[in-house]
Amino acid sequence: MAYEDNALDIGRVMRCTGAVVGARPAAIFGIAAVSMAVPAAISYALGEPGRDAAARGMGLAGGMTMLGLIANAAMQAALFRITIDEAAGVRRGMSEIVPGALRALPAMIGLTILSWLGIFGASLLLVVPGIIVALMWAVAGPALIARQEGVLAALGYSRAITRGARGSLFLLLSGIGIVVSIIAIGAFMAKPDLATPGGVTVGILVIQVAINAVVYALWSVLTAAIYVDLSAGDGELASERYAEVFA
Repeated sequence: MAYEDNALDIGRVMRCTGAVVGARPAAIFGIAAVSMAVPAAISYALGEPGRDAAARGMGLAGGMTMLGLIANAAMQAALFRITIDEAAGVRRGMSEIVPGALRALPAMIGLTILSWLGIFGASLLLVVPGIIVALMWAVAGPALIARQEGVLAALGYSRAITRGARGSLFLLLSGIGIVVSIIAIGAFMAKPDLATPGGVTVGILVIQVAINAVVYALWSVLTAAIYVDLSAGDGELASERYAEVFA
């Protein structure tokens, strides 16, 4: 199938995102909260390596980075599955969603690392190539979960279905990115000085986890909704029902 004329319906994507969140709020925000809380709690218990990371050891910083990567990949796998299923009129319980996300975890981690390397490598040339690669691979994660054909196939499919929609995709993600950045800046400004032991209170940590959970949950659902909209023409996601519900 040719995707040169593929178009992204931003309004439909936003309606799909809202509908999915409204249909499964407990599952979506619960999964996101757990994935944010576990690394944060472990980091807090061990003593987060702020500016004195060298004194505390680079091993802890590296370990927390890897734990965050794993938790985020698991969260995305689960939320991508929920969104894609809801758009197709399928409802799975947590007993299916969680094991499925764990099975997809190695591939999701590989996809995340490969995407980062590709975008970083392209950005070394100029900013524009980095943006283009990021847009090409914007829906590779949902493609990996939906199609289950491997990392390279997911990257290739994402590149194909975004071909005619990258302008709209850039506008949408830029707008959302600005909102997320404002929230992140606000959270950072509320963050106390971590240079001294005990700089983070439990209350502040809970607030940070809550904000991160909401932002990452909505971003993941939005990403999957974009994938659903761009791939609906293939007929693999009950495109007729999708068009009826979110038109």
